[in-house]
Amino acid sequence: MRQPGPEAKGAIIGFGDVHTRAHLYRAMLEGLAYALREGKERIERRNGQKIQRLRVAGGGSQSDAAMQLTADIFGLPAERPHTCETSGLGAAITAMVGLGIHPDFPTAVAK
Repeated sequence: MRQPGPEAKGAIIGFGDVHTRAHLYRAMLEGLAYALREGKERIERRNGQKIQRLRVAGGGSQSDAAMQLTADIFGLPAERPHTCETSGLGAAITAMVGLGIHPDFPTAVAK
Protein backbone atom coordinates (compact mmCIF):
# COMPACT_ATOMS: atom_id res chain seq x y z
CA MET A 1 0.00 0.00 0.00
CA ARG A 2 1.31 3.44 -0.87
CA GLN A 3 0.99 6.54 1.25
CA PRO A 4 0.57 10.01 -0.26
CA GLY A 5 3.51 12.39 -0.10
CA PRO A 6 3.52 15.77 1.67
CA GLU A 7 2.57 17.50 -1.59
CA ALA A 8 -0.68 15.52 -1.88
CA LYS A 9 -3.95 17.39 -1.88
CA GLY A 10 -7.37 16.20 -0.88
CA ALA A 11 -11.01 16.97 -1.37
CA ILE A 12 -14.26 16.07 0.30
CA ILE A 13 -16.56 14.67 -2.35
CA GLY A 14 -20.22 13.84 -1.96
CA PHE A 15 -21.08 16.27 0.82
CA GLY A 16 -24.04 18.51 0.26
CA ASP A 17 -25.93 21.21 2.10
CA VAL A 18 -27.65 18.56 4.21
CA HIS A 19 -24.35 17.59 5.83
CA THR A 20 -23.16 19.27 9.01
CA ARG A 21 -19.91 19.59 10.91
CA ALA A 22 -20.95 16.49 12.84
CA HIS A 23 -20.97 14.47 9.61
CA LEU A 24 -17.49 15.71 8.72
CA TYR A 25 -16.23 14.98 12.25
CA ARG A 26 -17.61 11.45 12.15
CA ALA A 27 -16.07 10.87 8.71
CA MET A 28 -12.67 11.96 10.04
CA LEU A 29 -13.00 9.69 13.08
CA GLU A 30 -13.95 6.77 10.85
CA GLY A 31 -10.99 7.42 8.57
CA LEU A 32 -8.59 7.47 11.51
CA ALA A 33 -10.08 4.31 12.99
CA TYR A 34 -9.87 2.43 9.68
CA ALA A 35 -6.23 3.50 9.25
CA LEU A 36 -5.43 2.33 12.79
CA ARG A 37 -7.22 -0.95 12.14
CA GLU A 38 -5.05 -1.46 9.07
CA GLY A 39 -1.99 -1.03 11.30
CA LYS A 40 -3.39 -3.55 13.77
CA GLU A 41 -3.94 -6.06 10.97
CA ARG A 42 -0.36 -5.63 9.76
CA ILE A 43 0.94 -6.27 13.29
CA GLU A 44 -1.24 -9.38 13.54
CA ARG A 45 0.07 -10.73 10.22
CA ARG A 46 3.67 -10.02 11.18
CA ASN A 47 3.39 -11.58 14.65
CA GLY A 48 1.01 -14.39 13.75
CA GLN A 49 -1.17 -13.56 16.75
CA LYS A 50 -4.58 -11.93 16.98
CA ILE A 51 -5.03 -8.86 19.16
CA GLN A 52 -7.89 -9.57 21.56
CA ARG A 53 -8.44 -6.23 23.30
CA LEU A 54 -8.19 -2.59 22.36
CA ARG A 55 -7.07 0.00 24.90
CA VAL A 56 -7.63 3.61 23.92
CA ALA A 57 -6.04 6.55 25.75
CA GLY A 58 -5.68 10.27 25.22
CA GLY A 59 -8.24 13.00 24.81
CA GLY A 60 -10.26 11.15 22.18
CA SER A 61 -10.87 8.30 24.60
CA GLN A 62 -13.06 10.60 26.67
CA SER A 63 -15.74 10.53 23.97
CA ASP A 64 -18.15 7.61 24.36
CA ALA A 65 -19.19 8.01 20.71
CA ALA A 66 -15.57 7.84 19.49
CA MET A 67 -14.92 4.80 21.68
CA GLN A 68 -17.98 2.99 20.31
CA LEU A 69 -17.13 3.87 16.72
CA THR A 70 -13.57 2.57 17.24
CA ALA A 71 -14.80 -0.63 18.87
CA ASP A 72 -17.21 -1.22 15.98
CA ILE A 73 -14.55 -0.68 13.30
CA PHE A 74 -11.98 -2.85 15.08
CA GLY A 75 -14.54 -5.51 15.99
CA LEU A 76 -13.09 -5.53 19.50
CA PRO A 77 -14.15 -4.19 22.87
CA ALA A 78 -12.54 -0.79 23.47
CA GLU A 79 -11.29 -0.19 27.00
CA ARG A 80 -10.04 2.95 28.72
CA PRO A 81 -7.07 2.73 31.09
CA HIS A 82 -7.39 4.23 34.57
CA THR A 83 -5.96 7.51 33.23
CA CYS A 84 -6.28 9.13 29.83
CA GLU A 85 -2.85 10.78 30.27
CA THR A 86 -0.84 7.65 29.50
CA SER A 87 2.06 9.50 27.85
CA GLY A 88 2.83 11.36 31.06
CA LEU A 89 2.40 8.21 33.12
CA GLY A 90 4.77 6.27 30.87
CA ALA A 91 7.35 9.06 31.05
CA ALA A 92 7.11 9.12 34.85
CA ILE A 93 7.52 5.34 35.09
CA THR A 94 10.53 5.45 32.76
CA ALA A 95 12.09 8.28 34.78
CA MET A 96 11.64 6.40 38.07
CA VAL A 97 13.38 3.32 36.67
CA GLY A 98 16.11 5.45 35.08
CA LEU A 99 16.78 7.29 38.34
CA GLY A 100 16.89 4.05 40.30
CA ILE A 101 13.81 4.86 42.37
CA HIS A 102 12.41 1.51 41.24
CA PRO A 103 14.64 -1.40 40.17
CA ASP A 104 12.63 -2.35 37.07
CA PHE A 105 9.52 -1.57 35.05
CA PRO A 106 7.20 -4.19 36.59
CA THR A 107 7.94 -2.79 40.07
CA ALA A 108 7.44 0.81 38.93
CA VAL A 109 4.13 -0.06 37.25
CA ALA A 110 2.91 -1.92 40.34
CA LYS A 111 3.62 1.09 42.57
